[in-house]
Amino acid sequence: MPSDTDTQSGTTSLGGSSRSNPSLLRRWLTSLMMRHLSSPVARRRQRERFERRRHKSGEPHRVEYFHQIDDPYSYLAAQMLRPLMACYDIELVVHLVTGPADANAPEPHMLLPYAHRDCASIAPHYGLQYPVVSALPAAQRVELANRIAARAAPEALPELLTTVGQSLYGGGSETLEELEQRLGAAGDAETRDRLAAGDSRRRELGHYSGAMFYYSGEWYWASTGSITLKTGWWNWACVGTKAHTCYSRDRISSRGR
Repeated sequence: MPSDTDTQSGTTSLGGSSRSNPSLLRRWLTSLMMRHLSSPVARRRQRERFERRRHKSGEPHRVEYFHQIDDPYSYLAAQMLRPLMACYDIELVVHLVTGPADANAPEPHMLLPYAHRDCASIAPHYGLQYPVVSALPAAQRVELANRIAARAAPEALPELLTTVGQSLYGGGSETLEELEQRLGAAGDAETRDRLAAGDSRRRELGHYSGAMFYYSGEWYWASTGSITLKTGWWNWACVGTKAHTCYSRDRISSRGR
């Protein structure tokens, strides 16, 4: 990638939205903000505030998940959705989204290939499926996978996304074309609207990436084939479909307890 050097500051620009060396003021302000937001006291107060609000409104423990169909991490996360719902008394809301862009993806041509290699390496250690293939799915196959997912009812997505992912990555018993014939597929306009709605909700909550879980004002990335949420009211992890092991230390009831 072409780069240029700022002769006054001595920093190197990598082009696009990527900068190799932000200013000292920006570093200091970012560090100050992150120390405050991540401090134990600030996090505890935020969790208590959200829980009081949830309890007063009578709402369930609602987890929102944002699935990017061509994101390898989303494929791993999708395999954990059903075990998660089986373990815990939660309401899971699944959104379909597009990938990050602009400043949130400074090296977009590298993002998915590296995720692809990463997921192929880590999936076996968590009992998750990820095909050992040399190439990512072609754009037209991703488009078809999105159309199949967009056709489904929201409550069907936790199970369907694993099936679509298997077919997309070549590890399923059915091809995408067979899935389309059996389940149907949304039109282009309906698919765009479904993705736009998911993107809008994610943006409203303050994020930009796929394979993300949102609960009680906090974000969690399913980056290792495991899903882990830790709050003052909820501390759980479902590690791999191989063992289906669930751990809980919380005030949210675990099914069967």
